[in-house]
Amino acid sequence: MTTTLEALLSRDVPQVLADNLVVAGYTLGKLAALDETTLKLLGLHDMHITAIRQERPSIEKETLKQLLEESWGVCCVCERRERGIVIHHIKEWSDGGTHEEANLAVLCLFDHERAHLSGGHSKVALSQSEIRDHKKNWKAKAKSIRESYNQTQLSLNTRSARWLWVHFDQFLELVEQPFRLYQKSAAVDMGRLRKYGLIDENGIISPVSEWQEPLDKERRDYVFDSSAGRMLAIHISDMLNSFVRNAGFLDITEMLQSKKCIENYVSEGSFVFFRSQVDILQNPQNYPKDKYWVEGSVSTSEVKLKFNFNLMTSTSMTSMRTHLLRVAERSIVGQVVSITPSGHKTVVGITPLGISPDFLLHDPSLGDWVDGADNSDFEARSRRARVL
Repeated sequence: MTTTLEALLSRDVPQVLADNLVVAGYTLGKLAALDETTLKLLGLHDMHITAIRQERPSIEKETLKQLLEESWGVCCVCERRERGIVIHHIKEWSDGGTHEEANLAVLCLFDHERAHLSGGHSKVALSQSEIRDHKKNWKAKAKSIRESYNQTQLSLNTRSARWLWVHFDQFLELVEQPFRLYQKSAAVDMGRLRKYGLIDENGIISPVSEWQEPLDKERRDYVFDSSAGRMLAIHISDMLNSFVRNAGFLDITEMLQSKKCIENYVSEGSFVFFRSQVDILQNPQNYPKDKYWVEGSVSTSEVKLKFNFNLMTSTSMTSMRTHLLRVAERSIVGQVVSITPSGHKTVVGITPLGISPDFLLHDPSLGDWVDGADNSDFEARSRRARVL
């Protein structure tokens, strides 16, 4: 965690916004020097601006780390992992509250607003005692969930690829350093992958032309169509996870309603993440007329995102034939290749790196996903596929 991120979180700036400011290269000093209009265009509210300009000490690094780890970076009230979070002072700083862990709680933006309603006297508000009770209960529950998840994550029978699709060639060009599977997942037989030339000694995927695995049939439907395909898909999925969490991705989900906000943060070459319902068009213009090419788009009143992808690198046949062709909410990570005005909209062209039904960018560990769509649960995933 960087010093700037710690400083912003300790000033009640939401984590998603704080992460974006850090990725965009802002420091506390640079922000304090900007005028109020510019700061608001960056997404900061009056209370954040006041806190940034005051010489208020930061929460100690170890205190922040302990709080986020014990809460799993999830709101202790609603326990919804897909919501952005903020560090809340149970007794407000302005009222003499401290930066001690006992006076801090992790809340989502919705419950944080409730905590500030009429000092807790409103029917929809949260009192200090209620927040303390929620924090205590969620802390114990989060520990149990985390331990259970870690066991599931290591299980050969329950792991699957966490990305429905990966831009295979583009991703491998971006990966320069060797990757190791976190926690040495038992779902991947690294020796077998190396034996057939699917990966090298560092775990990097070899070019498809070098794969030596004997196949029972021709590899014709998708690139992972082999007896070791599931293991290979899990491996590259985990590699993409590591890349996303270390390369510095902007979360533009909340920026899609404002082209000015997009222009403030995003430039060609930026790595971005967004979660939205995606419209799907097969056989887009200027692409080969075959069953593989698909165009995805997200459109609001001011912004349009466009990206094309090839179904050949779906991580499973189910992804290719079912999941990726449905109009549904998706998480997309990719790199911006163009930003152009078109009428009253700004059109952002993206080269996607990965598409997932449930990945979240800002969760605190490699195992957190959208509530109710946990990719580590292979059986539940299979049931969903059959229903679809």
